[in-house]
Amino acid sequence: MPKCPKCGKVINWLINVESGWASYRFDGNYEFEDFEADGNVNHFECPECGEVIAQTEEEATKFLKGRKND
Repeated sequence: MPKCPKCGKVINWLINVESGWASYRFDGNYEFEDFEADGNVNHFECPECGEVIAQTEEEATKFLKGRKND
């Protein structure tokens, strides 16, 4: 299992942070409708401490599989 380089916690998933616009349907309650990424921010963070682990999906996949730079 991979460990976060900052906090040292064992993690098996990352949070993908993307900037963009989200739209919701509202009828007294909110229901997610759509998300459109704008491409300005896209990175993968540790779910425990928020440290940025990877900048691309390929890097994130390698990290999760225990490979750093191959």
